[in-house]
Amino acid sequence: MQERSPARRSWRRRALGLGLVAAVALPAGAHGQSQPREPQARAERDFDFAWLGQVKKDAERLAADNHRDRRQAVLELARYDIAQTKPYLLEALTDHDRGVRYEAGRVLAEHGVAEATPTFIRWLEDPDSEARRDAAEILGWVGSDAAVKALIRTLGDVDAKVRRKAVEALGQIATPQVVVALIGRLDDDKLEVRKAAIAELAKLGDRRALIQLVGAFSDTSNEVRKAAIRAVGQLGDANAVPALLRLLRHSDEEVRLSAVIALGDLAAAQATDVLIDALGAHHSDAYAAEVAYALGKIAVAPGTPAAGAERATHALVEALADPNLRAAASAALRHAGRAAVPALLAHLEGRIEGDPAAAVELLRHSADPRATPALVAELSRARVAHEPILAALETSADRRALMPLLGLLSSPEAPLRLRAMMALRGIIDDPRAVDIIAGLLADPELEIRILAAEYLGLMRAQQAVPALLEHIGPSAPVRLRFAAAWALGEIADPRAADALVGLFSSAPPALHGAVANALIYIGDRRVVAQLVKLTGAGASATTRAHIVRSLGGILRGRPVADARALCESLLGDDDLGISLAAIEALGAMRASESIPALSALAFADLGRRRAALAALGNFGDRAAVPALLSALASADDRLAGDAAWALGKLADPAALEALFKAARARGWASGINASAALARYAPADRADQLAALVSHREGLIRVNAVAALGRLKASAHRALLEDRLLRDPHPRVRVAAARALSRLETADSTGTALRQALRDDREELVKRAAQAALAGPFEPPARTDWRSLRIVDPEVQSRPIAQAGYLLHAADGLTTAYYSDARGYITDEAVPPGDNQLVPRPPSYRP
Repeated sequence: MQERSPARRSWRRRALGLGLVAAVALPAGAHGQSQPREPQARAERDFDFAWLGQVKKDAERLAADNHRDRRQAVLELARYDIAQTKPYLLEALTDHDRGVRYEAGRVLAEHGVAEATPTFIRWLEDPDSEARRDAAEILGWVGSDAAVKALIRTLGDVDAKVRRKAVEALGQIATPQVVVALIGRLDDDKLEVRKAAIAELAKLGDRRALIQLVGAFSDTSNEVRKAAIRAVGQLGDANAVPALLRLLRHSDEEVRLSAVIALGDLAAAQATDVLIDALGAHHSDAYAAEVAYALGKIAVAPGTPAAGAERATHALVEALADPNLRAAASAALRHAGRAAVPALLAHLEGRIEGDPAAAVELLRHSADPRATPALVAELSRARVAHEPILAALETSADRRALMPLLGLLSSPEAPLRLRAMMALRGIIDDPRAVDIIAGLLADPELEIRILAAEYLGLMRAQQAVPALLEHIGPSAPVRLRFAAAWALGEIADPRAADALVGLFSSAPPALHGAVANALIYIGDRRVVAQLVKLTGAGASATTRAHIVRSLGGILRGRPVADARALCESLLGDDDLGISLAAIEALGAMRASESIPALSALAFADLGRRRAALAALGNFGDRAAVPALLSALASADDRLAGDAAWALGKLADPAALEALFKAARARGWASGINASAALARYAPADRADQLAALVSHREGLIRVNAVAALGRLKASAHRALLEDRLLRDPHPRVRVAAARALSRLETADSTGTALRQALRDDREELVKRAAQAALAGPFEPPARTDWRSLRIVDPEVQSRPIAQAGYLLHAADGLTTAYYSDARGYITDEAVPPGDNQLVPRPPSYRP
């Protein structure tokens, strides 16, 4: 029987156990393309390996008569390596069209071309105020000392719009010397300049500006006053609290509102009692909401004394009793999270006022096990409906709720039994529940029976196998038969194998996918002969494909001659689904005798050729390298991507040059997979070539290149890795850099960089990687697992999504790219166990 890790089982449960995979939303920033005007990304953005002739050809359009054509030429040049395009862009700075000059200046500034800075500074003296505004904006991207000095001089420009642009540019540069200059603009005669200076000072967070910002509380403009008040809150300096407290008596409610927001941002514990009093006063709904939210922030602030936090949360819970304050108090308590749990429990236990229904809902959001006894007690009080209480118990996943929930399963009310069953999902691995859950296979409600079957599978309840076998028969509803077959696969007891094989003949085709999955999980070789016979004439094409797929899974890494011969005979079957299943089965069996048959598919149709390329990578036989190299050169990114990853599995030194070339090209799957292949096996003498890929314009190629340097322990490139950790625009590159640095010999600079990332990086996954790197070297898991996923339309789950691009961010730190096949399947025989994330190809990608 094949050993299965818990992580792999979890993915299979979502993907194969039910035969469905819902399309997932792409997380923000997953692709990692840098923002076009982000100075920190200028050294990496749009790196390309274009040939010089193409650059020169595009540059010829800079002489076009139409200014729109010249602007487009600049945009085209921006796609190439700046070293190739710099002369042309510098010349474009003299174009008579302001738009062309601006675009060329933007590109040069983003790439840090110092030769262009004197020209930008001269633009600040142009009679045209719009040209001066362009110059100020561009100098903000330049960020050099010369740019700062020029911008400071521009703060005295006669045009307020130019002064405002200079203020914003200085704020973008964000060096300590700009703070004093920005403070000087707080008394500008134009309110838009004063507001801009306040906004930039708030972003900089330099506490030297505190006194002047507090002084702006008395500005003649209400807009400026409010901006200054909120900016003080963002500075994080508690010295501003007394001035803010005085503003709570201001006659203008908008000013008071801004002061409340600032006090909340400062988590000003000394304001707790004043805000509690304000919460109970008769103010507008907006004011009450901000007061409540400020109290919620104070309650969770690390510096707030325990007594103050308790007073704040108690006041908010008591405010739940007032219908007019309930929404605001609920939002504040939700922000407080687990810090609010003691106060919520005090209310449910009758020690303070509040609203029971709101308290239960808030406890559901907190998912805090401390609430379990109170929630269980609430079930018998009849103050709150069972549904929200059970929902709260479900989110806490506290095993202390097991017995009370099991007790509800005997209720005569079907909706209550069903909701109690749903609440059990997170705690159902307790063996005490097996007999009760097995008894529910006879419940009158179909949904309860389906959940019972699923839970028995989750519990690996071998004693339930006879009962589950009764529910795969023809008398049971199809959905229950499906759930029972899935559960039998999860339990993986060979006693179920013969009955499951029989379903290929007796059950409707809708069940055959689940049956095949279950047989793969069980892995009982005794049924192989039966399955081979079932592929004969009489079975539908869909059923035959599932049978062949189950043969491949059962015989993974341990082929049987008859099954192998059958699969080879089906390689050219008229039905593409059968043929693809046979190819994948041979790739899973990995019998070297099948290599010639698979290699013969090198000139087959696209679907079979793709599957054969992927399968050839599984055999460990370098005889397949020539066919794979030929496919790697294909213009079809699907073929090239499959070939690149297969070559990575074979690890043939003869393929290295072709893989480096593919990684530098403009393909999607081919480039990403070529870099992943190099990350797996490129030798130490190729470290410099890998380091060059760390400047690739595609973030995911940088991820793999950085991981490769970590595997090689390439200490010579330590500075490059530290730079990527702190400056790369792609968060996954920063994660890879942290892991790579952890694998190098210890150095003071590395520790400093990791601590800086832990302190300053905005992405939680980067912080976690830095913290783990400080604790010890990253140890990537070996690629000993396999995956077979079927991608389906989330709205019509019987409809497969074919030829769609997906990314796998794997637990070993590598990223690979896939296109689903004609059936919607993505299959890989070399995946690490652990946290593997499959996400769709970003729609914004431009090859």
